[in-house]
Amino acid sequence: MESQSETTQQLHQVLISEAAAYRQLIKLTEQERAALQAHRLSDLATTVKAKEVLTTQVAEWEEQRTRLTHTLAESLQLPETATLAELIARLDGAMASKLGVLREEFVGLMEQLLALTHGNRLLLEAGMSRVEATFGYIASLAAQPDGHYTANGRSHIQPQATAGNMLNWKV
Repeated sequence: MESQSETTQQLHQVLISEAAAYRQLIKLTEQERAALQAHRLSDLATTVKAKEVLTTQVAEWEEQRTRLTHTLAESLQLPETATLAELIARLDGAMASKLGVLREEFVGLMEQLLALTHGNRLLLEAGMSRVEATFGYIASLAAQPDGHYTANGRSHIQPQATAGNMLNWKV
């Protein structure tokens, strides 16, 4: 069985790797936003693929972190569900300080990543609204006077005269 010191050192290394990956995810999410704003679909696809690969690696590190925190919690006689903050509070010395700094960095990185992701989601939703409005407008041009076709079939509701305005939206 590993000593508490070895487990703590391994946890530190995993957290360093995870923090670097989250910084990279933030950069990729910023690139994703730039591609969305510039309507560069090929750049968007490349960025999303890179995020998928990185997310797989993050999941592996997260698994390692979970295993190490459970082992460390057991050695400190804490419940298996102990948080990183609870573990840090029970550790002594420089390693506790290093882990505390990493934990605080994680909080900031996660907040930044969540905010960027939320903004990108809003851009995607606006883009989808434009696509749906464009489809509705094009479908209304080909519609018979007594009805038109939508994605859900024939509709007897008159098409909106302002649907074409959606084509000129800017984000």
